[in-house]
Amino acid sequence: MVSMARHSGVEVESGEEIFSRARKGNRACRRIVSLMTAALGAATASIAAALNPAVIVLSGGVSRAGASLLRAVRREAKKRMFPGLFQETSIELGRLGPDAGLIGAALWASQAVRAT
Repeated sequence: MVSMARHSGVEVESGEEIFSRARKGNRACRRIVSLMTAALGAATASIAAALNPAVIVLSGGVSRAGASLLRAVRREAKKRMFPGLFQETSIELGRLGPDAGLIGAALWASQAVRAT
């Protein structure tokens, strides 16, 4: 997202900043957010159709965008999912925020070390 913004002439440091500027009306940022949430919504719908999970958790750096990200991804996923499947699948923000991947890698490494 940051790369897309910079390519559009908007200097930003994070996805959160892109969401903030989009809310304030920046056209380039609004377009980037629209493209990204459409892609995440499509991916979420595909995961739901393939795996039928009870919950899909959105995490990582972009999760700092919070409720606006969640609303947009849910809206896009709903367009692509069977109604019953959408009702059965909870789409939530992760509680670990942008450090989720790092925390997961550390946990995996800790377990791998203990297993040897």
